[in-house]
Formats: sequence, C-alpha cells, structure tokens
Amino acid sequence: MPRPQTIEVREARPEEHSAVGDVLDRAYSTSYDIDEAYRDDLHHLERFVPRAEIWVALADGAIAGALIAPSPGEPQHYVVDPPAPELGFRLLGVDPAQRGRGVGRALVGHVIALARERGLARVGMYSAAHMIPAHRLYEQTGFTREPWRDHAIPGHDVPLYAFALDVAP
Repeated sequence: MPRPQTIEVREARPEEHSAVGDVLDRAYSTSYDIDEAYRDDLHHLERFVPRAEIWVALADGAIAGALIAPSPGEPQHYVVDPPAPELGFRLLGVDPAQRGRGVGRALVGHVIALARERGLARVGMYSAAHMIPAHRLYEQTGFTREPWRDHAIPGHDVPLYAFALDVAP
C-alpha cells in the first residue's frame, strides 16, 4: 500500500511548463497511443497561456499531474452546447507512478472549486472513448455522461465522450 502523501494544487509556473509536459506525455503515452500533434501540444503548453491556466498537482512537492482550464474572462467551456454556464477542463493527466494515490481526484476537485468561485453552474469535459480509467474517476466524482454532446476529434476517428457535473449550490 502506498504511503500517504500531501497533495497541493496550484497554477504552474512558466519555468515548470517543460516538466509538466513531460508528466503529461508519460501519463498519456504509457496508456494510450497518441499522435505527434498531441504530443507536441503536451510539450508546448505555453501555447495555451494566457487564454488558459495550467494547474499542477504536487505530491510531496513534486509535479505528479496537471490539467488545463480556461482563464477568467475567456470562454469557460470546451464542450459544445453547454446547457448552463460551464467551466471546462482538458489534458488532465497523472504521472503513472502516482496513479491511484488521489492526484487525479485532487485536480478534479480543484476544477469544481474553480467553477464555484467563478459563479458557474457546471463543469464539463471530453474524454476519449478508450480512456476507461479516466471515465471511472469522473463517474466516481459525480460526473455523468452526456451522449448528446459526444463527437469525434476533427480529422480523426477518435470518439470523444462528454461528461458534466452540476456544481451550483
């Protein structure tokens, strides 16, 4: 059984972007086939800033996982046709050595707290159909599937499943 650890979620510093990209690359490439364009996005996170914020989960002080969420003032959703104001997130990944230790749950909890802080009613995101362990995390944290919002990555045959969680008080 893994020893307990302290997990802190905070915004990534610019000098950490390369290390965050390495963690995300390991998270995705050890479990899934990713193409070079996707890998390139993971290793050039600066492209998302300032329209998005990069959040990291530190486990005992080391980067263990990350995700991206829109910056305040930007469109807050990534999923099409949100039925209510919604905060989206993407590229959630956890270092394989840290899986099952609460890192992903801490990141999801942080996004839920961000949505509430920003006065948004929901959190929504897409997950590729083959990312079954991620689906379990989302379902365990209260997200439900919204199949009417599913679609495929443009130019690819990768089905994306929509998940959402109501967070309004």
